[in-house]
Amino acid sequence: MSSETVSYWHKTIQPAALALLSPIPRQADVVVIGGGILGTCATYWLARLGKRVLQVDQTGLAAGATGRNGGFVTIGMAASYTDAITQFGHAAAREMWQLTLTSRELLREV
Repeated sequence: MSSETVSYWHKTIQPAALALLSPIPRQADVVVIGGGILGTCATYWLARLGKRVLQVDQTGLAAGATGRNGGFVTIGMAASYTDAITQFGHAAAREMWQLTLTSRELLREV
């Protein structure tokens, strides 16, 4: 990894924090492959629903783009709001904007 792509997460995580706490279970209700934001969210919510979840990743939690990108918690879309209105219409653009606000609040809550 070049120094430009090393995130605060990568600089400060202690390897022991990511070590297996127990042997890998022989059975699970769901196996989630990937330790990025989507895989970790899926694991979290499935576990809250009472599922026995096994999450695996090739390299480690947030080892890829998730560990370098704060864009997952920003408000709005990649394009400007005006561009979103042009492309999707006012109602859809507003719904997408609201979804990002709701998602950010959920992140703070969880």
